[in-house]
Amino acid sequence: MYGEKFKEDTVEKEFGDVISKALDEMDKRLLEDDAQDNREKDFEEREIVRLLKKRYPNGHPSFIPITLEEVAMHSKKNHDYAAGGDPLGNFVRVSMILMQYPNLDLGDPSIVAIIYLLKQLDAYLWIKNNGHKTEVEGVDGRLADISIYAKIIRCMERSTPEPMSVESIDSMLGLLREREGG
Repeated sequence: MYGEKFKEDTVEKEFGDVISKALDEMDKRLLEDDAQDNREKDFEEREIVRLLKKRYPNGHPSFIPITLEEVAMHSKKNHDYAAGGDPLGNFVRVSMILMQYPNLDLGDPSIVAIIYLLKQLDAYLWIKNNGHKTEVEGVDGRLADISIYAKIIRCMERSTPEPMSVESIDSMLGLLREREGG
């Protein structure tokens, strides 16, 4: 029994060490120039996927690679939204604005659209405030999104008094989500 526990602890530590080392290497590569050898990076990512699949063998074969893509995107986007600050700061800042309007109907599509606009406005202001370089979408992209959301809201306000369908709202906002990569 002690031997099994020791073996399990040793395997767990080795696994953790390998993952930690591989992730440290991936972090270093993110800072390197784009001219780096992509084959080496791909090998390391494949090695991380292999180790994770060995540790967690059940589930869809694409689940772990998709998860690693999301980890990388989360890190890049969080840099843009929160570099130098609270990783959830954009949500806090936008919620502080919304608290000033306790009677807003959050079921109103134009209010939902303005919340999306506020998210982009907050990102723009945070980038300008900190002066940091973005990794995903720069200030011009943020300003374009703000402009698009404002036009969508104007369209909503000018439309007939009948409520918009969920499908038409999804169609308009879907274009913006695609632009944001999510």
